[in-house]
Amino acid sequence: MSEWMYSGCPIDVICESYGGFCRTDYRSAFLACRKHRIDLNVLVDHDTPRFMKDIPQFVEQVDDPDYVNLFLSGIGQSSQSAERKNEICDAIKVQLEQRDLNRYISSILTAHVVKSPSDIESGLKLLLRLRDENAEILEEAIKYIIFLVDVDCSTLPLECTTFHSSS
Repeated sequence: MSEWMYSGCPIDVICESYGGFCRTDYRSAFLACRKHRIDLNVLVDHDTPRFMKDIPQFVEQVDDPDYVNLFLSGIGQSSQSAERKNEICDAIKVQLEQRDLNRYISSILTAHVVKSPSDIESGLKLLLRLRDENAEILEEAIKYIIFLVDVDCSTLPLECTTFHSSS
């Protein structure tokens, strides 16, 4: 049995086996975590200040919206403080919006929903914006946010319930 197996630290597995995380090769580290079913939060927990600084690099390397959704969902379920979760979600959301709002709409909505507390209202405002700017992706975005959140419509802001009933 190799030496790293005794430490029991997931970061050791990634560093020893793949070296990706230790070189800030976030795609390799992400895929290694996913392959070995290691909580994706280790990408943040290992060196949080460095990860926060590297968020543009992380988004560029991970790239796939489904992978970003998986990562953000893990952040939402993590034991991170609410402040830290929100900081990570907001930073990733900004990068995604700068890259391609249409391509990353599901990830941007996920970033809103997994915050603590959830920022569903901002997600719904984004849907209102899409209605005016890009109606083609609106229907899928609505389905996606419904998938993410089981919301009682009576608790939604009035303009959002009006939007929902008119779509």
